[in-house]
Amino acid sequence: MRYFIALVIMVIGNISAYSQTGKISGYINEEGTNKDVPFCNVVLFDFNDSIIEGTISNEKGIFRFENLSFGTYYLSFQSLTHEIFVTKKFTLSIKSPSKDFGTVPLKVSSIKTDEVTISVERTAVKIEPAKKTFDVETTGADIGGTAIDVLNNLPSVDVDDGGNVSLRGNSNIRVLIDGKPAGLTPEDITAVIKQLPANAIETIEIITVPSAKYDPEGIGGIINIKLKKERRKGYRGSVSLSYSTIDKLNSQVSLNLNKKKWSINTSYNYTDGTYWYRRSNNGIFLESDSLTAFDNYSKTNKRTANQNGNLNLEYKISKSTKVSFEGSLRNTYSRRIDSLEFYWDYNGLDKKSNTRNSDYEEFRKNALGQLNLSYKNKKGNSVTFLSRMNGISNPKESHFVEPYILQKENKNFKAQAFINQLDFEFPIINNKKDSSKRNFLFLETGFKSAARKFSEEYELFYFNPSFVAYELQEEYTNILDYDEEIYAAYGLFKSGNKFNKLSTGIRVEYSDITSRTKNNNFNKTLINIFPSASLVHNLSETTTIALNYSKRIKRPRGKQLNPIPTYLDPYTLRVGNADLVPEKSHMSEISYLKIGKKIVFNSTLFHQYRKDRLGRLSYTDSNAVSTILWINFNYHQTLGLELFTNYKLNKKIKINSSGTFYNTWVDGENFRVGFTAVYFGYDLKLNLQIKPWKSTAFTLTSDYNSRRLAVVGIVIPRYGTDVSLKHNVFAGKGTLSLRFTDVFFTRRFGIDVNTDGWLREVRYRYESQLLWFGFNYSFGQSSTEGKSKFRRVSPNERSF
Repeated sequence: MRYFIALVIMVIGNISAYSQTGKISGYINEEGTNKDVPFCNVVLFDFNDSIIEGTISNEKGIFRFENLSFGTYYLSFQSLTHEIFVTKKFTLSIKSPSKDFGTVPLKVSSIKTDEVTISVERTAVKIEPAKKTFDVETTGADIGGTAIDVLNNLPSVDVDDGGNVSLRGNSNIRVLIDGKPAGLTPEDITAVIKQLPANAIETIEIITVPSAKYDPEGIGGIINIKLKKERRKGYRGSVSLSYSTIDKLNSQVSLNLNKKKWSINTSYNYTDGTYWYRRSNNGIFLESDSLTAFDNYSKTNKRTANQNGNLNLEYKISKSTKVSFEGSLRNTYSRRIDSLEFYWDYNGLDKKSNTRNSDYEEFRKNALGQLNLSYKNKKGNSVTFLSRMNGISNPKESHFVEPYILQKENKNFKAQAFINQLDFEFPIINNKKDSSKRNFLFLETGFKSAARKFSEEYELFYFNPSFVAYELQEEYTNILDYDEEIYAAYGLFKSGNKFNKLSTGIRVEYSDITSRTKNNNFNKTLINIFPSASLVHNLSETTTIALNYSKRIKRPRGKQLNPIPTYLDPYTLRVGNADLVPEKSHMSEISYLKIGKKIVFNSTLFHQYRKDRLGRLSYTDSNAVSTILWINFNYHQTLGLELFTNYKLNKKIKINSSGTFYNTWVDGENFRVGFTAVYFGYDLKLNLQIKPWKSTAFTLTSDYNSRRLAVVGIVIPRYGTDVSLKHNVFAGKGTLSLRFTDVFFTRRFGIDVNTDGWLREVRYRYESQLLWFGFNYSFGQSSTEGKSKFRRVSPNERSF
């Protein structure tokens, strides 16, 4: 087989060697002065308006294209200091293989200042098969708030009152920041995105069916948050500040210096604010001869202060090789004060009440460092290597006060991760420049090793008035150590032509997992295989159909595996399960994309089958103590339809709307007979953008999450509306902004539970209605020096 492949490659190579190609050349000068125009972008388009290649004029204004396939083309000349010029269409053929434009004169732009500011209408979203990229500024959610607010404005994404993010109803997703994990645990990820300022985010990528190249963790898909970075040559900086009522503050400073061979990007942000929460939990417990009723209410005020610094250094060793270092430090302090009231009624005869005041204080430190090396030669062969290390320290101390009872609780969580990854890309056939064929065949392969360590210590103390001291309660002391080593390899073939693109891949992972408690050790070794496939068919330049499939995994970790009970509060007990097995997910979808002059329509039919679904089971005893137990359900299956539409009414009004409709089946009869659920749900979102004047923009966003049935109860509907207003000042260098969240004060969370004879109504309210004032200012100098990279745009990569 390998000799056959080698023979095919040799034949293709010989054919390419003797094939004729065309070339284009010319000289660019300034109209009126005849001065050379160096470093001007020259873009080559084919007859279908697709970008084929790009180059840049040299110091003397000369440009050249070589090794071009015969066909019909035109050129676009783009310079920061000159007006854009577009040529007429021309043809390269055997009879006329070259085109010399001679002198191309460019008119000087009417704007002459120390710094040229280019205002371009920002793209709201870019759609690709199994992937959507959203520009944060166009959502209006970048004014005040955090990444949580931005995510909650995106189609198919939902964020609950605890800051837990879900995609198409699935909360087990992989959240990345600039391609790196946002945290090592779900709790850490939630803490990070809760404190990440919205105005620090540039775009957000949503990948619903990742290929075998990606880490398979996260059965719901991948959300990649890309932070703002300055790419223009020269030095640049920006300052942004957002303030909301009472004491909520978001601020960021960024400084960037980009030279020909090296660059430095730095940023620092500080957030601080106090928010209130309210919760009610009312219920009754029915037995054959008795009835117990209980009500409890809680009020919470939580202050969180976060500091985060980022540094990115990059050096270009040569045209084909570069090295970079990324580092970040995050320090978070939070304090939460709770006030709880409990009431019981036993058959109307014995009524009791209790109060509990809690004071939680925690410190979280997170450090990350990553080294990147990359090489790419003229033939397209590339090698990339990264080595990443990050660590977390998160000590917590809590005090509880009840009548005649004083308690203290200590928790200490630590985590470390060390990742190494090596990736290769080999173009076997590459005729992408051929506008008539565009055949290509690429092989991608790579290796990865990951070592992760988690440790969690728990101690509970009761105050002894006789000794005037707190005494450790040994029966509740808990120490958990978790070690995980994963070794993976993948291979991915990508092939295609003008009309079709095919990608098939496979990933193999070996994992060695060990968890240790005070009295027990647990060890598991697993081998998992993760296939993926993708087929994209271009019906025309504006219509695309895509099919995608991948297998993903959700591994149980930490407290999910810890069998020792831990009290979250006196009436909530959490228990892990050392016998849990990883959950496997099969994800598939078929999507249709149609791009028109004013409207873009994208529909996706998706299906997911989750075997050994990891879930929490909650049950309550007659003393009103709820136990949360982790188990593996038989399966969880979802069939859904996702619709997305962008309509450009005119130059001033744009409308983005989306709807996700799905039916879900959950089978937990392995735990209890009849423990099944079938439910239908839907999520609707609307984004309206109005630009009444050139420097002013208004945005309205609304969302609605329907009532749905869960295994343990019914989740009530949730909905809300946000509005924002922006106005550019100081010649476009500054922006004044205003944002009002939850205009009608309707956002809340609730669930009605009916299980084991218990009827409960749980409701959450949080400080969702806020008025944010913001200001952003950019400064610095930019240079037109340097090269801009261009890539061909296919229909399924169109943006709008």
